[in-house]
Formats: sequence, C-alpha cells, structure tokens
Amino acid sequence: MKRQPLAREQITAKITTPSKQYFEIMKKTSAILSIIIAVSLVCATAQAQSAVTNVRNSTPPQVPKRPPPVTRISALAKAMEWVGVAVSEPDYYVWCTSPIAGTDGRIHLYCSRWPKIYKMAGWRTHCEIAHYVGDQPEGPFKFHDVAVPAQPDALWNNTIHNPAIERVGDKYLLLYISFDRRPSAFLAAGKTPNYIGMCVADSPDGPWRNLTADHPLFMPSSDTNHWSYGDWQCTNPTFLAYGGKYYIYFHGGKHNGRISSYAYAYAVADKPEGPYRIGDHWCTENQAKIEDATAFIWDNKIYLLTDDNYGTHTGIPGAGLLWRSDTPTNFALADAEIGFLYSTNYARNVDLSKVRKLYGRDFKFERPGILMLAGKPTYFYGASGFNLHGGETPESYVMKLNLK
Repeated sequence: MKRQPLAREQITAKITTPSKQYFEIMKKTSAILSIIIAVSLVCATAQAQSAVTNVRNSTPPQVPKRPPPVTRISALAKAMEWVGVAVSEPDYYVWCTSPIAGTDGRIHLYCSRWPKIYKMAGWRTHCEIAHYVGDQPEGPFKFHDVAVPAQPDALWNNTIHNPAIERVGDKYLLLYISFDRRPSAFLAAGKTPNYIGMCVADSPDGPWRNLTADHPLFMPSSDTNHWSYGDWQCTNPTFLAYGGKYYIYFHGGKHNGRISSYAYAYAVADKPEGPYRIGDHWCTENQAKIEDATAFIWDNKIYLLTDDNYGTHTGIPGAGLLWRSDTPTNFALADAEIGFLYSTNYARNVDLSKVRKLYGRDFKFERPGILMLAGKPTYFYGASGFNLHGGETPESYVMKLNLK
C-alpha cells in the first residue's frame, strides 16, 4: 500500500454528456480541497487515500457548516481494490446488486434492471429482478434468468426493486420492494406506499415461490401511538439472522412529521418466512437521510453499511457509512465509520473525458452489496449513476476487499 496520499488532479477534459457546468465546478473547487471541511476530516481522507492503491480523485465533498461527526476511515474502506464491471447491459439500466455464493460453487448476483427507454424513472414502473451467474466473485457474470418479473399494471408486485438475497439453512430468501396500489394501502393522502415482499427457493436458480403474492410481508402499525403509523415508505431491505431471530432492516420514517428524517428500522420474526413485527423504535442514530443498507456479521459484530446521502455524517455526500453494534436493534453514531468513498477514488485508469452522467451529482455507489465468504466480507458490489466507460446505461461494479 502507498503511504503518501496522491496529489489532487484537476479535471480538464471536456465531457459532453454530463453538463459542462458540473465539471467546471469540479475543476474550480479542486484547488481548495485541502480545506474541504475540517482538519479532522482532511486527515481522515488523507489516511484513506494513502491506504488505497491507485486512488483517483473525484467530486470534492461539500463543506458542511460544522465538522461531521464521523471521520474515522473503516478497515473496509481501506481494503477496497478496484476490479471493474460486474454487470453491464446495453439495453437495461442496472441498479441494486445483491451477491451470494451458491452451494454450486458459483457466485450469484441479483440486480434490479429495467429497459433503458424509461430512463431512471423506469424503476417505478418496469423494474424486474435479474439473476446473473459467474464462476468467480470477480466475474465475468452472465445473465441467467429473470428471478422476479415486473407486472406494471398490478396493484401489488408491479415494479420489483431493491433485491436482497440471503441463505438461511437450505432455503434462499429474496427480498424486494414494490408499490402498494391497493385501495386499503393509502395511509397518507396522495402517496403511493412502497413496501417489502419476499420470495423463497431451494436453489439460487429458482423456481421462486412468492410468499407475498397478495400483500406485503408486513405493514406499518395500526396503533396511532406507534412510530410507524402512517409510514408509506418501507424500502431498501436487508436481512440478518441473529440469536435465533430473523431481522429485516428497512428504510422507514416517510410520513407526516413523526421522524425528522429517514432512519433505519427493523422488523423481527421467529421464522425466516415470518410473520414479522415492526420494532418499537428505529435503530440507527442518524442525523439526516441514510439509505441502501446491507447487513452482515463480522468478527462477532453486527454491521450495517449505508449511504450517507447528503454527507451530513461523513462530510462526503454519497459516501458509505459503516454502522457497528453488539446488538441487532441499536446502532450508535459514535461507533460508525466511513464505509467507502467515491467510485473514482478506487477506479484505475478512468478517463474522465469518457464518463457519462446518467443520474445524480456525485460519483457515489448506489445500493451496495457485500459478498461474505467463510464469514468474512470479501467483495463489494455497487451501481453508480455515472457510467465510468461512457455507456448509455448504469453499470454494477465490483471491488475486492483485501482484509487481513
């Protein structure tokens, strides 16, 4: 590993697809990167860059009004080594990527995808869960089948998004979200709720039996005193088996003023298939929006890896936030670390003149997934709103985790 942080490089190439103004701002701000936020964050960023091979600088973080509460760089972020593209489809937008090792010795990826003619908004109407298979964690991955198809006109199980795969015993569980357009589901005036569904199979190749063919896996509480009452967005699910219980973490709190921002909450069950009950409190001590969690156990600690959407916690909009806890229902901000940086902080030999902006403002990873092998995080997968190779659709990328 290199011990000296790489020098900041100005972006001088003209990029036609992203806005010229966007990259002009990047160029102008690169000169003041040394005073990005506060001395603590500068030191932390330098530490991370010195630990990552072939770091390429990207969009500078926005300067918050005060130093962020999370400045430590996690071992996970330091261990990331760029590999390249995991899944790329010229005719589809590829987004969420959830990996798992099958008993067949292959690596299986479950991605949300939709036809590119619908652009980014297509996830709301025509998204399906596609299944890709590779012989190695680094790929190449080939399309295998559609695990859960879209049904755009259905009241429930219409667009299928946010896949999360998990193996429990001899069963494979596949979580997803969909819009609930049933008349009984309208808990907030003028809003169409997003809730969670689950499919189960004996093999990662399916066939998948939908346990939630008629209704979501669980619903917000009908108790007007419960924090989830009236919540119309339970999304971004991830699964954890711990202590004989089964937890589904989800992105909640979207209702009329009960929570100041999105937070992660949980539902718990005695069996993997449920029934699930939403917990009495949310479980992350976040100060602003977070999303896209993936849960795993490592060295006897429970982790949630989320996006820090606005950079409120890390000072880096769209960076990763790695939450650590000894219990499955409380994740304190004091124990969190920076979970990952931008895609261009890791990508080798990326010609920024070829980058195509498709969604968002920053070179952030979207809906990251962690591949666990032998009880250890070994590979990181994530999509991006920026196609680093100039393609017309978002891709999913893969990085190796060189953890000791």
